[in-house]
Amino acid sequence: MKRLILIFCSLIICFLTVAVRIIYIDNDQTYLSAMNFNSKSVHITYIRGTVFDCNKKRLTNENYENVAAVSPNKQAVNAVSKYISETDRKNLSTGNPVRVVVSENFSSKNVTSVLVPKRYSNIATHIIGYCSGNGNGVCGVEKTYNSVLSGYKIKVRFTSNAKGELVGKGNVDGKTDYKGNGIMLTIDKKIQKICDETAKKHLSKGAIVVVENKSGKIRGITSSPNFDQNDIETALDSPSSPFFNRAISAYNCGSVFKLCVAAASLYYNIELKYNCKGKVKIGKNTFNCLGKHQKTDLNKALTNSCNCYFIKLGQKIGAKRLLNFAKNCGFGSEIKLCDDIISSGAFLPSETDLKSMPALLALFSFGQGSLLTSPLQIASLIQTIANGGKKITPSLVEGITDYKGNLTNKTKQNLPTYIFDGQDAKTIMKCMINCVENGTGVRAKPEKCSAGGKTATAETGIFDKNGIAVKQTWFGGFFPAENPEYTVVVLAENGVSGGKTAAPVFKEIADRITSIKN
Repeated sequence: MKRLILIFCSLIICFLTVAVRIIYIDNDQTYLSAMNFNSKSVHITYIRGTVFDCNKKRLTNENYENVAAVSPNKQAVNAVSKYISETDRKNLSTGNPVRVVVSENFSSKNVTSVLVPKRYSNIATHIIGYCSGNGNGVCGVEKTYNSVLSGYKIKVRFTSNAKGELVGKGNVDGKTDYKGNGIMLTIDKKIQKICDETAKKHLSKGAIVVVENKSGKIRGITSSPNFDQNDIETALDSPSSPFFNRAISAYNCGSVFKLCVAAASLYYNIELKYNCKGKVKIGKNTFNCLGKHQKTDLNKALTNSCNCYFIKLGQKIGAKRLLNFAKNCGFGSEIKLCDDIISSGAFLPSETDLKSMPALLALFSFGQGSLLTSPLQIASLIQTIANGGKKITPSLVEGITDYKGNLTNKTKQNLPTYIFDGQDAKTIMKCMINCVENGTGVRAKPEKCSAGGKTATAETGIFDKNGIAVKQTWFGGFFPAENPEYTVVVLAENGVSGGKTAAPVFKEIADRITSIKN
């Protein structure tokens, strides 16, 4: 009996002890924090599929960077002190971990660092686009192929002690060896770099387009000014509109349109010889020329960019035929490179207006007036000429790839359309070669190959703050002259003239591309 009483009393004491302990823990905040296990994480990067060039060279994920996840403790902060900004220090002072890019050889027992792909190398920025803070594409290829390129987030997670203090180096969540799908573009990385570098050097505002003539594939395309894909906020505040893709936007095109008028005259078997006296009167309007070209035929008119000749030629062709031919060449239509990169259809005057207003037809005949088009469309026109009258709408995307850049789903390629006869194309090409050798395009003549082309200086009807007329200046051409491999179009906003501003840019691009191909 005594033994039973002793056992009973022992059990009562145990139960009371446990009860007291439970009450104590329930009312102690330190234990409460421990029970509600706490942790914090810091974002390192988003891993996405790679954008490749046509030779499987990386346009994104090209380089790597070492990123450290720093917890707010003295040892960790001291280890990365030379990499930490004032903003980072303020965040650390609030008890939050921060992300800091460190050197490749950085290593510390107090800090976790992760070698991850650096998404952008700032090449073909307007084409590739960029991603938002949540890792989704905002524009360009990143947006169009977001579902293909999407991957996952890499972060470093820290645990906290009972007092809520972060402890340890942190653990990495997510694998850095992403093996998802990628995208292959028609762009050639070497040519794209030439375009980017040349535009940055010579064009404060403008665009460059390089198209391979036989395929219609875009090998290089750039808009200036560029923007830093790794620093979007700074670009947002820039007054020079760096996000505006000038390569696919509408501009007054001027005399490069004379190539279309010349092709139309040959297509409709219209010949003209004209005595240019420096100006011509249409109705009550007088139109001036660059000079008095005297007896002029098509070759001389394109070589010297004679406005008077093309005004008369446009009258002979007629509004309806000229407008229809321009439409067949692609003027007035959009060029879709992918869902988020669509070249402006720009603007063509109506047939009614051209017929009812002779002055408007005159302007249209040498690329002035209400006519607007994009550098990409001009590249398409010249590609058609250099390809023997066979038009292939420019393309940008080869298809979907595996993580190594091997094509797994090829994009349907654009089919060729014969716009005009091959002999007509040769006739225009000879005129364009003469323009570079002896005419307004002499500054475009490359040193390492031959070329043909056309200058343009387009009036906009806009004046700057000093009352000076704003002009859009162009040069579009092909090289080498004997067997044209590439078309190059240069647009320089508010340049001096096509011959002085845009032509030398063409020359530099042609020489540099020739150098890397030889």
